[in-house]
Amino acid sequence: MHLIIFINLFLIIAKLFSYEQYRYESFYSNFSQNFSEKCGVAVIAYNRPEYLTECILSIEKNPESQTLPFFFFLDGDQDLEQNMNFEIISKSLIANKYIILRPTNFGIIKNNVDAKRFLFDWCNFEKVISIEEDVVLTSDYFDKLIKLDNWAQSKYQNIATVQLWSYCSLNQTAKKNQIQKVRQTIPAWSFVTYCMGKKAWNAIAPYLYEYEKLFVDPLLNKSEFQLARSKPQNGPFVKKIEGWKKNMIYRIKKDRFDPDSVLPIYNKSQIRAFIKETFNQDCLMMMLFYLKGYTRLQTIVNHAKHIGQKGFLGEKNDEDFNYQLCEIPLDSDDFILIHK
Repeated sequence: MHLIIFINLFLIIAKLFSYEQYRYESFYSNFSQNFSEKCGVAVIAYNRPEYLTECILSIEKNPESQTLPFFFFLDGDQDLEQNMNFEIISKSLIANKYIILRPTNFGIIKNNVDAKRFLFDWCNFEKVISIEEDVVLTSDYFDKLIKLDNWAQSKYQNIATVQLWSYCSLNQTAKKNQIQKVRQTIPAWSFVTYCMGKKAWNAIAPYLYEYEKLFVDPLLNKSEFQLARSKPQNGPFVKKIEGWKKNMIYRIKKDRFDPDSVLPIYNKSQIRAFIKETFNQDCLMMMLFYLKGYTRLQTIVNHAKHIGQKGFLGEKNDEDFNYQLCEIPLDSDDFILIHK
């Protein structure tokens, strides 16, 4: 009995110590239970206040903007854009908003990983909706996304994420006919906005933390590695990262699922090829989910729109992303999985 008590105390102290380095406030500890809310929303932003403004305006049109807690993770170093983003959020109509200012430039990978660590490990949310600031949403986005996640989790044990952001140029009539249909997410489709459950996060979190410690943290506070913090293939650890990737294939064991509740991953060859060719934040998560036996779902019809035309990485968005958002309501809470 004394040994069990000692081990539990040790684990609690170790956990508190590990979070101290990220300066998490005690107010947020067990936030989910303390405020009786199972789902938290993470808005990831850096240096683009004009996009954040549009994103927030679309969030405000959702009823959940008055009920769900929204956590804004502002990367940077108290620069002009970070201060502008702070003001935009402070003046918004979102009822429950919490702003986390990064003390230095974390980069895309660490800002995303730490946001999930904070919300899942520290706040103890059961599910997290993640949104990057260059996305605009439909007025029923959160309702549809949560319904899709509930449906997917009730059907399959190996769903990592669900998302409503899809490449869809169908007209409104065609969209109405496809409104209930979902498919497995193609490997190259990014994690710009999605919903993830705690079980899926726990499956890959240890490996993300390891990657962060090995290949991102050593580059913090070094201006010459600002790009590499977000895009590791431009940094000093390229060969080590390739070795780490190969090692993961042998180290990681698939999670155990009920065979009758597993959605087979039917684009395995595409995933393996994509992982081999590139390695960024999205590819890292996709690789780990794949190795753990998880897959992702997305709707055929788009309910979110990527508006980014400029970014830290200098990438331009394809003009075909300028499609009309779908405000068509769902016919029911059930969805139809298609293999396409």
